Amino acid sequence: MPNQTQALADALERLLARDERNTCQHQETHRGGAIWTICDDCGCKWADDKGGMPKWKDPPEWTAARKALAAHRATQQAQASESAEARDAARYRWLRSPAWDREVCMRISEDGFAGHFTALFGERLDAEIDAAIAATKEQA
Repeated sequence: MPNQTQALADALERLLARDERNTCQHQETHRGGAIWTICDDCGCKWADDKGGMPKWKDPPEWTAARKALAAHRATQQAQASESAEARDAARYRWLRSPAWDREVCMRISEDGFAGHFTALFGERLDAEIDAAIAATKEQA
């Protein structure tokens, strides 16, 4: 289902961009005579004595599409954050469990010699722990 949701969001984003690009918002105008405002892009005319040129408002469908896309992005970010937190929690549980042995711990050291450990941090440490977890699962 996530792939279908992402496909719909991508399609909506492209559709919105195309619609915005192809809809004249009457930004470039000139005066035609004493009472006319004429759009340079599409040729629409508005007479001052008939209310003049209306102020542009985005169609409500554009607003709804933007809100839906923003909500989709927020959901994706939240899921990515939860997924990263779940991986971190799994690493912590693995380190606290008796499932690993000292040899695995030694492999996490950079130079491979007992007693000569180099501290690993961040993504590099995560990658080493993930590899060690995978190795213990393969042995089981």
